[in-house]
Amino acid sequence: METRAPCRADSSRCGGVGGPSGRETGICRTKAGRPPSGDVCIRKNPKAVVVAQNRAPAPVAALAAQLPVLRRERILVVDDDEPVARGTERILQGSGYEVVLAGTMDAARNALDAGEFDAMVADLRLPDGNGLDLLRDLRGANSELPVIVITGAPSIESAAQALRGRVSEYLTKPFGREEIVQAVRAAVDAGRISRLRTKLLASRFGGDEFVQDLKQTEEAFARALPKIRMVFQPIVRAQDSTAFGYEALLRCDEPTLASPLRLLAAAEVLGRVHDVGRGVRASVAATMLEHRERSEAIFVNLHPTELSSAVLAELTEPLLKVSRRVVLEVTERAALENSPAFQEDLERIRALGYRLAVDDLGEGYAGLASLVNLQPDIAKIDMSLVRDVHRAPLKRDIVAALVDMARRSGIVVVAEGVETVDERDVLVDLGCDLFQGYLFAKPGPPFPIPRTVARAAEALN
Repeated sequence: METRAPCRADSSRCGGVGGPSGRETGICRTKAGRPPSGDVCIRKNPKAVVVAQNRAPAPVAALAAQLPVLRRERILVVDDDEPVARGTERILQGSGYEVVLAGTMDAARNALDAGEFDAMVADLRLPDGNGLDLLRDLRGANSELPVIVITGAPSIESAAQALRGRVSEYLTKPFGREEIVQAVRAAVDAGRISRLRTKLLASRFGGDEFVQDLKQTEEAFARALPKIRMVFQPIVRAQDSTAFGYEALLRCDEPTLASPLRLLAAAEVLGRVHDVGRGVRASVAATMLEHRERSEAIFVNLHPTELSSAVLAELTEPLLKVSRRVVLEVTERAALENSPAFQEDLERIRALGYRLAVDDLGEGYAGLASLVNLQPDIAKIDMSLVRDVHRAPLKRDIVAALVDMARRSGIVVVAEGVETVDERDVLVDLGCDLFQGYLFAKPGPPFPIPRTVARAAEALN
């Protein structure tokens, strides 16, 4: 799974000014009260408690937005804390979204009645009610509008209620720029998938609009498939920061499907996931054979439909010749089954020399269930637990428990998304075996040399 560096405020310029209610908003401001360089950065609260997020199932996340975009996506932000609302507005506008603000439930209802939105970001505490009431109104009206819940006072009860309301994300204030942008992007994609499914159903009864959309997707996919290429990000050993392996990450030079998410979406819709998967594996195998002198493990993302000995044992399978260096990192685990036949097939895959890995451990039930179903050799701790772990005792406790559970099962643990020396040091103390993240190297052509911790610290300074 690819990791990206979050926005980090310059501590010399970030005042963390509180809003009218006295709560810390984390909005960066200069002494003049304006954001530096005309921008804002919502920084993380060291005391914030991260609550488990209810993300869209991986198969939905992989169905990226292949529908033609005829307008900017519209986001409704419902929050009475004006500094936070304005900061969120500027961040989302900077990412290409059209944003409408509402400070009360009544204002939000009026906005929803007046026009269409692609997603809603709603605070739990509003002057005239609770954001969960707004969520219940939407679901009661059979609306599938993606909703991201934000709160400055997280609780298990509110998180459970939000999950029952099928929220896309449950975020705590203050949140990071990258965090809110990624949450909105995922929510918008999920909403577009829902609309696509409606169109798929309608297409059974005919429809020129759907046929045109499908034709455009087919044409873009045909151009994109030959333009697939791979970049590699190192996974380093805790003790000396040397490369244990590299994760192969998908890139595409076709402008209309440049995002891996969009490319995989088109593949899902067209029923050509195997074409992308085989193209990825062929590219990785060619790179590995070109660099025969190297011995590091190579992590290759694999769709569940390709996690089959019938696929991976074919004489024409590109990875078969290098299988003993390959770690198959299984994505979209919601599609996995757990049956005696599946377990027998896993044993046949291992007999071919492949190792198995799962990512996002700690993200939710699917991550824990995958430990049982896949019995992986390697598990990656979700970056949401890694981020600012040195400042969050609860995160440290969760990571420690996950590491202990993995070790008792003989599973090697990778901490994913490590960005600072402080995060790395705490994760070493907690027993993580391997690290991946921008602290050591960004993804690049084969094969980036990871920085030592000392060099990384110098670079950060």
